[in-house]
Parts: sequence; C-alpha cells; structure tokens
Amino acid sequence: MTGVHGGCHLCGAMVFCNHKRLICHDCQTLITPLPTFVINANKPLPLMVCGHYDTPFDHVMSAYKDHENLSALMVLYHLIRQLPQPNNLSYDNAVIIPTPTTKNRLIKRGFNPALTLAKYLSHHWQIPIFDIIKRTENTVHQRGLDRDERLQNVKNDFYITDYPTTRYVILFDDVVTTGATLTTIANLLTDKNPKQQLFAVGVLHGKAGLHLPIYQR
Repeated sequence: MTGVHGGCHLCGAMVFCNHKRLICHDCQTLITPLPTFVINANKPLPLMVCGHYDTPFDHVMSAYKDHENLSALMVLYHLIRQLPQPNNLSYDNAVIIPTPTTKNRLIKRGFNPALTLAKYLSHHWQIPIFDIIKRTENTVHQRGLDRDERLQNVKNDFYITDYPTTRYVILFDDVVTTGATLTTIANLLTDKNPKQQLFAVGVLHGKAGLHLPIYQR
C-alpha cells in the first residue's frame, strides 16, 4: 500500500495517509452511523446524512464554507465516503441534483459549497450531476427560523431549468436542518413527475436529539 506520513485532517495527529485514509483512527470513532430520516414533502423523502451538525463537524463545515479550508474539505470528503450507496442506483438510472446558491452568495464566496461536495459524491458513487435547480435572491436568511418559517421563506425561491428523465433522483445539500429547502425542491420535481423516486443526501444534519423522524419502509 502506498502512502505518506501526514497529519490527520481533523486533529492534526501524524498518520500514514493514502487516498483512502484522510483522518486518524481516533477521529474515525467520532463518526457514528445514523439512521435514514424522512422529510415530509408531497410524499415521504428518505434522507441519508453523514453526521450530526455538532462538534467537531459543525466547526469543520464552517471552516470549509466560510474560510475555504482545504483540510476541512478533506474531512467532509471522508464523511461522504462513509455513506452506503442505495441499492440499484447507477450511472444509467440516477442523477444527483445539488442545492443551488444565489448569485450574490456565489460572488461573495467564490464557489458553491454544496455543488463542490456533490461533485465528490458523484465521483464516489459514479452517478452524474444534473445541475438544473436555480435559486432567486432572498434577503431573508434561513438561519434562526423554525421549520414553518423556513418552508414559507423558501417557497418561491427555486425554479427548474430542465427535468430529469431518470428513474431515481438524489437531492443533495451540505447541511440539512429542518428539510425546508429539500422539501421545496422535491415538491417541484414530484409535481412534474410523481412516479419518480427521490432520495435526499446531506453531509450534516441537526444535532443529536434534534432531528427529523426516522424513515420506516
């Protein structure tokens, strides 16, 4: 096995690094497998997440989104690799639709955090990106709003430039709190094609003890 001695991208401890190992064993134990949650859109939307939006991963996400920290991005890549690919989803029958950002936020940040992470998921699962959801400018930020307020706030924020024809669609977001954004996007798609099967994937969600209901098949 080839690799180099380097620092864990989460704690900085020296480890033997390669393309499969980006954090150390001790930091790996902080990643707890989570159940599949459900978002109540027009029809139940299963949601898989990599971890809770809690210490240390909330700080990791902030370092990535607000400061473009490369080590933080590597930790988020590592989290994404922990997700099992849903059965029967492949390059031929599924697409990944990332949550868009506004032009103002794109100019301010210089990049779309969700799209960058979605591209890694696309590479990891070998499922193509279908970037067809766009977002209008909204001066009211979602942060600090409850679920009903968030749903109302984003109700008219999104529009579709094309429609996927694949059997499966994976909606992707970096942080899922109440699911309001994913609910709005899912409803736009199911209004057009109610038979299409939708899944949602997020990197981080809520906090331990504060999250969406568990999805029951």
